[in-house]
Amino acid sequence: NKEFWFHEVTNKSVNDAIGAIDAIEDKKIKDFLRICLSEIIREVSYCVHNGFKLHKDKKKVNDELFFDKHELLKKITPIIQRNTRAIKELKNLDNGDFTPKVYFQDSRVKLESIKENSVDLILTSPPYGDSRTTVAYGQFSAFSSELLQLNSLYDKAIRRLDNDLLGGDTKDIEVEDFYDKSLTIRNIQELFLSRIALAEDKKEQKRTRDRLKDILSFYDDLDKCLQNGADYLKKDGFFVLVTASRIVHETKLHTDIIIAELGINHGLKLKNIYYRDIHNKRMPRKVSATNVVGETTATMTEESIIVLQKI
Repeated sequence: NKEFWFHEVTNKSVNDAIGAIDAIEDKKIKDFLRICLSEIIREVSYCVHNGFKLHKDKKKVNDELFFDKHELLKKITPIIQRNTRAIKELKNLDNGDFTPKVYFQDSRVKLESIKENSVDLILTSPPYGDSRTTVAYGQFSAFSSELLQLNSLYDKAIRRLDNDLLGGDTKDIEVEDFYDKSLTIRNIQELFLSRIALAEDKKEQKRTRDRLKDILSFYDDLDKCLQNGADYLKKDGFFVLVTASRIVHETKLHTDIIIAELGINHGLKLKNIYYRDIHNKRMPRKVSATNVVGETTATMTEESIIVLQKI
């Protein structure tokens, strides 16, 4: 759908750039330049650049924003220079004492090549909620991923990525499943179920029920990740998660507390929770969460750093 997202001049410039990159024989240089091009591909499109989701920017369209070869080269040159410096710095850090292993893996699935009780530290930043309704990682990276010819998990099309991430596969979860795992989730369930019972029409009931499914599906998937991580950790090893608590239907979901509660079930003891402001936000401060004109809801402004220890 290139004609929809790019001006015809930009389209030709990008195609010519891809052709020039593909003519290079050295695969490492070819991959490097594709990655550099992928960094600016969203910016030179008609897409709104400062958000996550794929929305057309009316100002870009009205201004008929386009990039000819010279403008595209001007845009990509500082990216190439910055990434070249980064590679040189990385080479200086590599002293040969440590060889990283990289796994392309779904963290909800146990990885047999990582032995149980073998890991000292897990440091991660899981999604803040299901990707479709919170931070749309798949939509944000769609142009770059397609340029790099990537697939989603399990060789699915990259545009399915948001559905393949945590909570993306919405499923019916028995209300009682979390009752003994997390008091906070139990309270969220009971609140949403009471709203469903009090809803004045079936449309509102369905909307609230669907949001509850989204919430439970996400925390169910996150719980699987916590369980696998706990199995990998050595005794006294640390599990550190950086996350934030989103607001759904004007209800703040305290993900930091939920993680601490779920962790107890897997032998993970809460040591501390640190808080910090999110200074650089791509997500706007307020969004329309109800689709009612004029009604807005605040978005996440603070992150939690949750420190768990295996006991």
